[in-house]
Amino acid sequence: DRSTPQPEYPRLALMRGYEGKVVVNFTVEPSGVVSKVALAQSSGFSVLDEAALSTIRNRWRFSPGELRFHYVEIAFQLK
Repeated sequence: DRSTPQPEYPRLALMRGYEGKVVVNFTVEPSGVVSKVALAQSSGFSVLDEAALSTIRNRWRFSPGELRFHYVEIAFQLK
Protein backbone atom coordinates (compact mmCIF):
# COMPACT_ATOMS: atom_id res chain seq x y z
CA ASP A 1 0.00 0.00 0.00
CA ARG A 2 1.18 3.45 -0.88
CA SER A 3 1.02 6.28 1.65
CA THR A 4 2.29 9.74 0.65
CA PRO A 5 0.73 12.35 2.95
CA GLN A 6 1.39 16.03 2.29
CA PRO A 7 3.71 17.69 4.79
CA GLU A 8 2.08 19.92 7.37
CA TYR A 9 2.67 23.60 6.68
CA PRO A 10 5.23 24.68 9.30
CA ARG A 11 3.80 27.20 11.76
CA LEU A 12 6.80 29.53 11.34
CA ALA A 13 6.32 29.52 7.56
CA LEU A 14 2.61 30.32 7.96
CA MET A 15 3.33 33.20 10.33
CA ARG A 16 5.97 34.66 8.02
CA GLY A 17 4.09 34.03 4.78
CA TYR A 18 6.71 31.70 3.29
CA GLU A 19 5.79 29.90 0.08
CA GLY A 20 7.86 27.80 -2.24
CA LYS A 21 8.44 24.59 -4.15
CA VAL A 22 10.73 21.89 -2.80
CA VAL A 23 12.13 19.25 -5.17
CA VAL A 24 13.23 15.99 -3.55
CA ASN A 25 14.98 12.88 -4.89
CA PHE A 26 14.56 9.61 -3.03
CA THR A 27 14.86 5.86 -3.41
CA VAL A 28 12.19 3.29 -2.60
CA GLU A 29 13.75 0.03 -1.47
CA PRO A 30 12.29 -3.33 -2.57
CA SER A 31 10.62 -3.53 0.88
CA GLY A 32 8.68 -0.31 0.14
CA VAL A 33 10.69 1.77 2.63
CA VAL A 34 12.00 5.18 1.53
CA SER A 35 15.76 5.75 1.67
CA LYS A 36 18.37 8.18 0.32
CA VAL A 37 16.17 11.26 0.66
CA ALA A 38 17.95 14.31 -0.77
CA LEU A 39 17.09 17.90 -1.56
CA ALA A 40 17.33 18.48 -5.32
CA GLN A 41 16.03 22.06 -5.26
CA SER A 42 15.43 24.30 -2.28
CA SER A 43 12.31 26.38 -1.79
CA GLY A 44 14.57 29.13 -0.50
CA PHE A 45 13.31 28.53 3.05
CA SER A 46 15.01 25.84 5.14
CA VAL A 47 11.87 25.38 7.27
CA LEU A 48 9.87 24.36 4.15
CA ASP A 49 12.71 22.20 2.80
CA GLU A 50 13.02 20.34 6.12
CA ALA A 51 9.24 19.78 6.38
CA ALA A 52 9.23 18.13 2.94
CA LEU A 53 12.35 16.03 3.57
CA SER A 54 11.17 14.90 7.01
CA THR A 55 7.69 13.91 5.79
CA ILE A 56 9.07 11.87 2.88
CA ARG A 57 11.75 10.25 5.06
CA ASN A 58 9.49 9.40 8.00
CA ARG A 59 5.93 9.06 6.73
CA TRP A 60 5.96 7.93 3.10
CA ARG A 61 5.60 4.23 2.38
CA PHE A 62 5.20 2.26 -0.85
CA SER A 63 4.17 -1.24 -1.85
CA PRO A 64 7.03 -3.75 -1.98
CA GLY A 65 8.49 -4.31 -5.44
CA GLU A 66 11.49 -3.30 -7.49
CA LEU A 67 14.08 -0.75 -6.40
CA ARG A 68 12.64 2.60 -7.53
CA PHE A 69 13.98 6.13 -7.87
CA HIS A 70 11.64 9.10 -7.49
CA TYR A 71 11.79 12.84 -8.07
CA VAL A 72 8.91 14.84 -6.58
CA GLU A 73 7.91 18.46 -6.25
CA ILE A 74 6.09 19.59 -3.13
CA ALA A 75 4.50 23.03 -3.27
CA PHE A 76 3.84 25.07 -0.16
CA GLN A 77 1.23 27.67 -1.07
CA LEU A 78 -0.80 29.83 1.25
CA LYS A 79 -4.48 29.82 0.39
